[in-house]
Amino acid sequence: MKKLGMFSLLLFFIGVASLFVGFISGELESGLFLIFPILIGSGPFAFLGFVCIFLSIMSALLFFPNRINNVNYEDLEINNTIKEGKTSIKAGGIAFIGPIPIVLASNWKITIFLLIVSTIFLLMLFLIRV
Repeated sequence: MKKLGMFSLLLFFIGVASLFVGFISGELESGLFLIFPILIGSGPFAFLGFVCIFLSIMSALLFFPNRINNVNYEDLEINNTIKEGKTSIKAGGIAFIGPIPIVLASNWKITIFLLIVSTIFLLMLFLIRV
């Protein structure tokens, strides 16, 4: 791993450790807002933890694009399957935020299919909970 990647991991672990110390010492409180966990802190350990985790995320965003740019595309299998002419990739995904499904897709057929799948999945979750 490169130095920036190691630095990012180090900052993250320092941040988590200082948040843990802040939680033990009473500087940090946790709770839920709707379905999202929140942390509320007022002290040096809480501040250090939040800053270190923020900086680790920012340094990771700087590190990972460099890793992607160093990929040797000749070794990838996808280049062997590309023929002359137009190629297209069709994809989609579902993200649940609470009970609300959010569907993202590249064409209408995939969108309708994912809406049906998300509705079935949502009904199964409601039936399991009852």
